Amino acid sequence: MEPRPTPVGDPGRLDVLRETGLLDSPAEEAFDRLTRLVTRLLGVPVALVSLVDRDRQFFKSYVGLPEPWATQRESPLTHSFCQHTVLTGRELVVDDAREHPELRANMAVPDLGVIAYAGIPLTTRDGTVLGSFCAIDTKPRRWTEGDLATLRDLAQSAASEVELRMRIAAQERAEREQRAAEVELRRRDTLYRTLARHFPNGAVVVFDRELRYLIADGLGLSAVGLTREGLEGRTVQELFPESVASVLAPLLRGALAGEERVGELSFGGRLFVPRAVPIQGESGNIEHGLLVTQDMTAERLAEQRMQLLAESGQLLSLSLDLNVTLRAVARLVMPSLAQIALIDLVEDGVIRRATAVHADPAQAALVARSLEYAPHLLDSGPQAEVIRTGRTVERPVVDDAVIRSAGRGEEHVALIRSLGVSSAVIVPLPSGDDVLGALTLLRTGDHPAFDDGDRALAEELGRRAALAVHNARLYDSARRATRARDQMLGVVSHDLRNPIHTIFMSSSFMQDILPVEGSEPAREQARIIKRSAERANRLIGDLLDVTRIESGTLSLFRRPHDAIELCEEAFEAARLAAAERSITLVRELTDEPLPVVADRDRVVQALGNLIGNALKFTPADGRVTIAAARDGNRVRLTVSDTGPGIPAAHLPRLFDQFWQGDSADRRGVGLGLSIVRGIALGHDGDVRVESAPGAGSSFSLLLPMATIPAAVIAD
Repeated sequence: MEPRPTPVGDPGRLDVLRETGLLDSPAEEAFDRLTRLVTRLLGVPVALVSLVDRDRQFFKSYVGLPEPWATQRESPLTHSFCQHTVLTGRELVVDDAREHPELRANMAVPDLGVIAYAGIPLTTRDGTVLGSFCAIDTKPRRWTEGDLATLRDLAQSAASEVELRMRIAAQERAEREQRAAEVELRRRDTLYRTLARHFPNGAVVVFDRELRYLIADGLGLSAVGLTREGLEGRTVQELFPESVASVLAPLLRGALAGEERVGELSFGGRLFVPRAVPIQGESGNIEHGLLVTQDMTAERLAEQRMQLLAESGQLLSLSLDLNVTLRAVARLVMPSLAQIALIDLVEDGVIRRATAVHADPAQAALVARSLEYAPHLLDSGPQAEVIRTGRTVERPVVDDAVIRSAGRGEEHVALIRSLGVSSAVIVPLPSGDDVLGALTLLRTGDHPAFDDGDRALAEELGRRAALAVHNARLYDSARRATRARDQMLGVVSHDLRNPIHTIFMSSSFMQDILPVEGSEPAREQARIIKRSAERANRLIGDLLDVTRIESGTLSLFRRPHDAIELCEEAFEAARLAAAERSITLVRELTDEPLPVVADRDRVVQALGNLIGNALKFTPADGRVTIAAARDGNRVRLTVSDTGPGIPAAHLPRLFDQFWQGDSADRRGVGLGLSIVRGIALGHDGDVRVESAPGAGSSFSLLLPMATIPAAVIAD
């Protein structure tokens, strides 16, 4: 049902919200996985599952929420954009809240840093909006349709998780109410008549010490072909086959002995839970017993369906490999929902039958033959229809006419017949406005036909499977891109370094052989060529370092060092560059030793990157300071400058690869700070930045301090 606009304080809406049992509940991985996916897929720093209460919003799940809101897991509505999805029943998409006529005064802008916002209503099946599933950016952002489609898919998964918990809570409430009713009714002499009204789907029977049914009532009798007249006056053994009597008789005897007993039995194709309790007569002795037999077929089926959905979330998140994901989807439905599962995927406009699985291993080879009969997008078969329309197709009864309409030739028709298919449901694998494929579920032999509950469950599994397939494809695409990048870097490192080295050596040779007098233009060109070759070689080294950091193969040769000496080395290496730019380079180093166990060259490289960045952005006559001091149980190596500073919106992305605040700036490729962070993390350390526009910047490399005798510190 479509979301409907509702006042935040609407009593009916608040009742539904409380029925979910999610307010003030602990974090759950099922929701946290979805918010993590939002941040990874959309590249946003913050994602929330927000439930809007009367005067607050509670964060069921969050990623990137600042303090104190992260600890409190709630905020007042003065800090809420999500309340607007409740008020309007529509998605809220804001590129820059500071320019929004209604939201720019919202306290979430200054206090939580909410600038760009995209929120999808979190809606129950009846259209009640409980809150919002949202993505937040701390800078202006133009949300694409792809962003919103991804957010809608994940919001649908979050809504399904909410619906699942509502069903479980409803079942638990029903069970509590049933137990309370039984306790109360056992205290009364007229239990059987009252209980008969409370159990319309069950049967209530009073029995005597000979296990003879004296009084019977309840609509549940007719469900298994029994009548009151046919029961009363007859014993359990006379009424039922041994398989049923052997379950009921011990329960009845236990009740006559003063014990309340509960069992479980199958009869007439249905599941019953019989409960036997003693009844005391006026003398206080137990003269009769009461048997309440509740038909639990529907409840057990609902429980199994909810369990299947709960397991689906775990199984479908175990792997990002597409083939593993497809097998998990197919195996998930067996044998409780279907005996055969087929998965068809659309790839480049062509349908590929990716998986065909049978619950019976002996039939695996037979059902595998269906892989040869992938549907075509334009044919009249049910799978192609589902993929074209995005709507479920049901075949409650698969007769010969249905088989012939679905078959692709006589051999395919013969195959379907040999599998003994009796009922079918085909559901789409939806992803936004697209359909990734179709999931076909088949029952065989004398298994019951698919009903509306089976269809709803299959459609939900299809949605979850589609999300898993979409994520697996994204992962596969990312792996291919990574392999391509690594191959490119291999070419760069192997094929480019030799000619660059030749250019460097030739330019050096030209400088050496050109006469000092009269060849200044040629010598200047040689210097330019040499500097360019050096820069190209450094860029290759940076690219390779980034690759090693990403893959976890950055080698570190750690030895004891005094961090003061490492700062001195970096200082000396930067003196000439600072002088050429007319920038004052100074040291503020403590007198006490600062022992660290580190890779000398890598730490000097990291400091060199920080100093180089500072020199790059500090104007002439400015100042760059290198400082070293103890910071608790760590060593803090700091590079500060008097440059223009960094806008707050840029700070979260400073250490991202290839990122630059000014895309027109050609003074680097955005790898230096990323490498610094990789080197810091490789040493179990960290890198921090403090900056503000007009106040310069300060970058700190934090390394664990070691306990090393001075004599052991390496030269």
